Amino acid sequence: MPRANEITTPSEIPPIGTLERSTLDFKARPDTRGDAAYERAKDMAAFANALGGTILVGCADTSDRLTAYLPLAPADTTTTRRHYEEAARDLCVPAPVIVPHEIGWESGVIVAINVRPYPDRVIGVRKAGRPDVYTFPLRQMTRTIFLKPEQIAMYSDPRVRRALVLLRAIPAEPMVMLRTSLLTGGPQYRTVGDRRPSVLNEPFDGLFGRDERGTPSCVG
Repeated sequence: MPRANEITTPSEIPPIGTLERSTLDFKARPDTRGDAAYERAKDMAAFANALGGTILVGCADTSDRLTAYLPLAPADTTTTRRHYEEAARDLCVPAPVIVPHEIGWESGVIVAINVRPYPDRVIGVRKAGRPDVYTFPLRQMTRTIFLKPEQIAMYSDPRVRRALVLLRAIPAEPMVMLRTSLLTGGPQYRTVGDRRPSVLNEPFDGLFGRDERGTPSCVG
């Protein structure tokens, strides 16, 4: 199964001008808002529910483009790493697999939170103060969307999940038509410009058939 390349060394830190993408997220500073723990858990779960990815803390961006390095003071790196580890452990069910790295940069440290994909089931995130309420985030290009209840079962099937992840891994060059070869029975996708077919806005036609009631069903 494809997954994001992990960032573990200074040579792998992206250059100024790099755009965020489905496997890369920039954070200028550690989040200190009241819901910061949930936000950290949400970001990690969104990557884990897709292709995996890296959250770089200490990298400022404007309109999703890396504009400056803001390395953390060494004293802040341990706290930042611990906050992500605690959010993954305490708020995500099941906990995603994360591989944090503290990367020396200029006079400080950039913290890389590498998140590995979790293909066998969808990871939920507990809402702060509401232990019985979960969200199910998914990274889609440079944003996080949330699965609807009727979509969770589809993404929980390991075979279907891998098919969808493979589809999302197709490079985003201009395409006229796309027909999946992993599953059969649906019409072709059409795309405009360099926009990928959306696996959530148009998740069923092409990848799934429909039963006699019109309910989406896997046909592969």
